[in-house]
Amino acid sequence: MFHIRPFIAAAALALAAPSIASDSPTFPRLGGVNMGGPHNYDSPDYQAKLAKLHLSVLNVWPGWENTRSMTMEGVVRNIHAINPNSKVFLYHISMEVDDNALAHAPVRAKVDQMKWWAYANGSRVVSEFGRNTGKPVHVINTSLFTPRDSNGQQWWEWDTRYTVNTYYKPNPSIAGFFEDNVFWKPRENADLNRDGVTDSHTSSTMQTWLRQGYVKRFDLLKELMPGKYQIGNIADWGAKDAVLTEYQGMLHGGIMEGIIGTSYAPE
Repeated sequence: MFHIRPFIAAAALALAAPSIASDSPTFPRLGGVNMGGPHNYDSPDYQAKLAKLHLSVLNVWPGWENTRSMTMEGVVRNIHAINPNSKVFLYHISMEVDDNALAHAPVRAKVDQMKWWAYANGSRVVSEFGRNTGKPVHVINTSLFTPRDSNGQQWWEWDTRYTVNTYYKPNPSIAGFFEDNVFWKPRENADLNRDGVTDSHTSSTMQTWLRQGYVKRFDLLKELMPGKYQIGNIADWGAKDAVLTEYQGMLHGGIMEGIIGTSYAPE
């Protein structure tokens, strides 16, 4: 999960599709991951600053507009009124959920009901973010092995449709979604194929299962959101041992944190 301080940060956009690469303005482009509090995107001053960016990632949740002066759709339209070329993406994460996040209670309830969690030795797996922060954030099994609900949907399909209905349909002016943690391999051990044996995150088989789930998700996003862009947190794609076979052409772009100079930089 991204940890973003409340200021405009530089973001690197890796564009893959030829149709997008031809978009104006030409490179270099300025991007911002603007996800820190107080999330006052309804502020005219903040909107003017966002409009200076070619790309921005904003954070929204069900009920955000209840304490604001406008909807997120209104925010995006105001940004476009200042700079029609500015692309606004909404943040989403599908691989974990916080037990205490009240705005996401319907998601947590559905995962509980269907037992879509990632389990190890019968217990829910705490995510890397949860371990680092001490918060009850648990990993969801995003693979193709989870049980299907009464509509025949596994987690990846249910959440994709929920995300589109909850965040895209009310805000059709967005450029698309920014999906966090689109890693090429898992960060935790878990029993993804639900055979009672905890699989190692270093296993190439488990890594393939993770990538296969994301491919399904993004294929459906493209189907449900034609003409929109899907980008992601591709922080580990630059690793020398990264396996990206299934990911070829999956995303329109991505953001890498600390690409140069940090302890975790792929350089």
